[in-house]
Amino acid sequence: MAVDLKRLLAPTHYCLRSSKHANSHKLRNWRLEGSKDGSSWKCLREHVNDFSLADTKFSVASWPIENADTAVFRHFRVYQTCKNSSGDNHLMCAGIELYGMLRNEECT
Repeated sequence: MAVDLKRLLAPTHYCLRSSKHANSHKLRNWRLEGSKDGSSWKCLREHVNDFSLADTKFSVASWPIENADTAVFRHFRVYQTCKNSSGDNHLMCAGIELYGMLRNEECT
């Protein structure tokens, strides 16, 4: 799952919303990655056996992006690294929110 903001963001936190399924298909293992060009990606936060997304419909959880320093990104993606709570590789996510400072730098 990826998003192009068309602007540069120095991220500090992010939030995910799970799918409409209760008790299934919740992300447990993934990375949030950022990129300026959509080709070269940097891991901003890695999650291993993370149970923050509750087993309810449209559950929401948020995390800080530590050591982000002053790095800015235009593209963000959630990259699933292992099976979800149902034991399959379906990445089911109803939403993402990115928090931080928008920069006035030009996007290329």
